[in-house]
Amino acid sequence: MLMATETATWTVAQRDRLPDDGNKYEVVGGELFVTPSASPRHQVIADKLGLTLRPFVLEHRLGTVLTLDTDVIEGKQNVVVPDVSVYPFTEENLPATWSVAPRPILVAEIRSPTTWRRDVGPKRDLYVALGVRDYWIVDADARVVTVVRPGQPDERVTGILRWHPAGASRALEMDVATLLR
Repeated sequence: MLMATETATWTVAQRDRLPDDGNKYEVVGGELFVTPSASPRHQVIADKLGLTLRPFVLEHRLGTVLTLDTDVIEGKQNVVVPDVSVYPFTEENLPATWSVAPRPILVAEIRSPTTWRRDVGPKRDLYVALGVRDYWIVDADARVVTVVRPGQPDERVTGILRWHPAGASRALEMDVATLLR
């Protein structure tokens, strides 16, 4: 019996030709990841996080908060779709496509049983390599947010999560337990 020893290498262009069937398709390092649509709980947490971030981002003119269905593209073999992202553009200067969009300054992924390995592995590594300043891995079951910043050790936050991006006069503070209840 013959066994496959190699898998196909996927590109962003191939991913873009896949059907719009309710699944989320991502490519990291040429590997295709398929995820079913988010659960109601997953979507509620993404919305709460977006609603918490939005006033702060607007107040400090940091850009735009987007939840679900945004692409972060790097080269021909990397495209990820974060649950929540903050981009340094406004409605007045929207990029024409995701392929020319600037890097987000914050990305959050909400862990689920089907995605946690890639969130803490390949996607984490890609966000760090891309220089995304803050990557949050939100674990609602454990009520913890892991903060990943390039060049720094990961930080597990169970109390007050502080985000102080460049350009903000103060830090945004949010209680992890309240956010994830």
